Amino acid sequence: MPSADKPSGGYSPAVIHAPFDRDQAAAMLAPGSNALRGSAFLLQRGGGVVTCAGRPVDLTPATAYASERMSWIYGPPKEGYVSARALTHYTFSPDEPEYVTLSRRTKCDAQGKFEFDGVADGTFFVTTFVAWAVGREVQGGTLAQRVTLSGGKVANIIISE
Repeated sequence: MPSADKPSGGYSPAVIHAPFDRDQAAAMLAPGSNALRGSAFLLQRGGGVVTCAGRPVDLTPATAYASERMSWIYGPPKEGYVSARALTHYTFSPDEPEYVTLSRRTKCDAQGKFEFDGVADGTFFVTTFVAWAVGREVQGGTLAQRVTLSGGKVANIIISE
């Protein structure tokens, strides 16, 4: 992306060049025959494991618009991590209001596992947040992974840094 489009300190909007295709995103959220099972966690410096227990997990259709937004936040579109300390609040231009409503959401269970049933064929972004506090400092961050589902299969993923 051209450096002129890159947000400065999170205050200038990240320019999204791909058009928002509401119909494509909605079609990808129609009921399908695939399932996605997964878990999300981060390792602490001392070796402890912290999961996404109780936190939301979003399944977002990987439209061109969504792919560009995710690239601004996480970098290359396969998977990514942004630490809570480095998390930059991005604003986007255009910032399509329907973008956030055209996804599915579930929660991680107590072991950090999640599942989506009845998912259509397609490519999606799975995102969640894993965090803990050390004193007044929040550690951990957001995690994302791109996954392609097809053929009525069950995909199993692990999201971690």
